[in-house]
Amino acid sequence: MSSVSCSHAGIAALLRGRGLPSSFSLVVRRGRFREEHNVELLLNGFVVLNLKAFCGRGPYRAWVELFNIDSKLFLPHEPLIYDWVSGSLGGGEPLYVEYSWDPETTFLLDLGVPTVLTRIGIELLQRGFTWFKVWYYPEGFMEGSPKIQGEKPRDLNQRRRNLRELCEEVESASTRWRDLAMISERAARVKQICVNEG
Repeated sequence: MSSVSCSHAGIAALLRGRGLPSSFSLVVRRGRFREEHNVELLLNGFVVLNLKAFCGRGPYRAWVELFNIDSKLFLPHEPLIYDWVSGSLGGGEPLYVEYSWDPETTFLLDLGVPTVLTRIGIELLQRGFTWFKVWYYPEGFMEGSPKIQGEKPRDLNQRRRNLRELCEEVESASTRWRDLAMISERAARVKQICVNEG
């Protein structure tokens, strides 16, 4: 791997693989412009996923995107990978996670279940992401596959506001989809996070 130049401390640490066990390795290549990097995350030489990281420039905040995810390699290490990636981002900096590899998340989003109650959504919430958007139809095919965007709040007031909105959305969803056990369990976890923040 060549030396990585990135002015964003968290993304620079991510690009060096800080926090990953030795069984993982990275192949980092330059992106379309100086602040963008294309990364392959490998486990014992096999590609787990591709990652695109933007270090930020002027008014444009840093972001990370996970895509081309190999579910067989990813799922056993999912919490570790989310911890590693989310730790590189600060408030207001998005993480995008492609979800077409995950039939459960796709199914729930197609039903209209709130993003935070999907398997990917609850993982992101537990790592401090409190605002979500689903990109169902990327425009112009340059944005890749459908993905979930999560953002961490910029400050405590925004966190409380975002959580209040999530809890209202989850309360409504809990009633509508109460027959889906996974929804009830995740809704209870979201409500507990709201109570702890209250």
